Formats: sequence, structure tokens, C-alpha cells
Amino acid sequence: MGTVIVVAVLVGIAALAARALIKQRKRGGGCDGDCGHCGGCH
Repeated sequence: MGTVIVVAVLVGIAALAARALIKQRKRGGGCDGDCGHCGGCH
């Protein structure tokens, strides 16, 4: 029973993280791997 609860919590956290990344990408934010483009790496 404890394992089911832990898995459910981890799935929920992963879903929230994915949702946040998708929203950020739709807004045009986030890192696309090109440090020269945004200058966020330096």
C-alpha cells in the first residue's frame, strides 16, 4: 500500500513538472540549448 502512495506522489510531481515546462514553452520562454540566443547561460 505504501508503494502505491509513493508512486502516485511521484507521478503527480512528474505531471506538474511536465505541465510547467509545456506552459513555459508555449509562452516562448525556456532554454532551447542555444546560449548565444538568450544569453541566460552567462
